[in-house]
Amino acid sequence: MNKDNLKELPEKIVAENIELSQDVAEKFTEADTDQYKELKSILKLYAAKRRGEETPHSFDEIKALFKEHIGIMITAGNTAFKPGKLVPFSKELFDEFCDYDERESKFYIQLKVPQAKESTFAYFKQWWKSKFSESNVIENFIIALDNGTDLYINQDLLGEKFKEGVFYIKNSQKIAEKVKESLEYVPPGSELNITNMASWVKKIDAGSIKITESSELEQLMVFSGEKIKGEYIAKRTSKDSDFWVLNKKT
Repeated sequence: MNKDNLKELPEKIVAENIELSQDVAEKFTEADTDQYKELKSILKLYAAKRRGEETPHSFDEIKALFKEHIGIMITAGNTAFKPGKLVPFSKELFDEFCDYDERESKFYIQLKVPQAKESTFAYFKQWWKSKFSESNVIENFIIALDNGTDLYINQDLLGEKFKEGVFYIKNSQKIAEKVKESLEYVPPGSELNITNMASWVKKIDAGSIKITESSELEQLMVFSGEKIKGEYIAKRTSKDSDFWVLNKKT
């Protein structure tokens, strides 16, 4: 979502839901005032969306813009608004993304710091060979977590040319318990191989992983395996999407 789009919103979209004391207001620069006007526009847009009104932006876009903009305001120290003046729907955004407290002389606020969730992982390669062609090999890679989920990714994280992969999440098939050997044959029509082709599964790596969900659209994954190490960023375009794009952080 382009911030310039918000500045073009009709005047009626601007909410009078942030009240400034007169002495504070007089100290604002033009840039400060613009920040408050844009924040009010975002809050009003969110409230309109919550009421079921037609808006040109999705909930995810509005939330992402709010988080970015309130972060800029906090860094700049522009937090002289009164939470009691916020309409209920607007307050939902502050509750989701901020820790705040109304003090006697000022409004204390900061962005919530997402907490990392630690799990163990096992990394597998599964491949299939067509009975009609030995050269026709299909590969898939699985990150099996001990939190009850498996990530199925289309690219090898250990590949020399790995830049980006796409994965989707499924409920755990407990592959780590079913694959006892480092390399195991998986017959067609079995739980780990619903195709009619012969398949093999190989365990490649294992270790710990920390996952920090910064939003419904983005996660930071930190691998500490014997082979897979480092930080990866996972993003998706919508909270309703089943597919995530994974990039190694440089």
